[in-house]
Amino acid sequence: MRNLIKSLPLLLPLVLILPSCGPASYGKQTIAGVGEVVSSTKNLPSYIKKVAIPMFTNKTVTYGLEEALTLRVKEEFYRDGRMEVVDEQKADAIIIGDITRYILEPLTYDDDHLVVEQKLWVLFDFGLFEKDVVTGKWKEKPLIYERNLEGSYRFFVSTKPGGMSEAEAQRLIWDRLSRDILVRVTEGYGTVTGISDRKVPPAVE
Repeated sequence: MRNLIKSLPLLLPLVLILPSCGPASYGKQTIAGVGEVVSSTKNLPSYIKKVAIPMFTNKTVTYGLEEALTLRVKEEFYRDGRMEVVDEQKADAIIIGDITRYILEPLTYDDDHLVVEQKLWVLFDFGLFEKDVVTGKWKEKPLIYERNLEGSYRFFVSTKPGGMSEAEAQRLIWDRLSRDILVRVTEGYGTVTGISDRKVPPAVE
């Protein structure tokens, strides 16, 4: 299932150019730009009431990000209450996600060339897949697919008045991303969109 996120940019264009494959099970996939795939699903089907949120994948070199973001997204869905968070066996749909970028960028320095202000920047891809009621397996075509959801925060370092630590900035970004994911899933296409691939820097190996 986690390979689906990686393969979607290759799979979804085939749906468009091969009409014999039939329409999407719900909504229709469109290509908004080079490498940028979005779903035209307006709202979730009424029968999607229970969602599974397994551990996200962390594709960055920074340890532990996936645990913190997964927990925060679950908390946001619990708090909202419109969809019940359950295990995969009981779920109508599943959210699969990848943290693809994590960049801590120095912005300003003092006279001693020490960092004064920083920007933390995180990108996240996710898909919502529904369960086939006949086979009990997850469908390969997503109901929702969003790339490059952005969470960023500019802050002064903790040694400065009003500053904060990197961990505190992380928590603010998890708050934003979790709200964006919830809104995109529950309120439909166009409520939240990711940034263009052209603005995404290369991954750090």
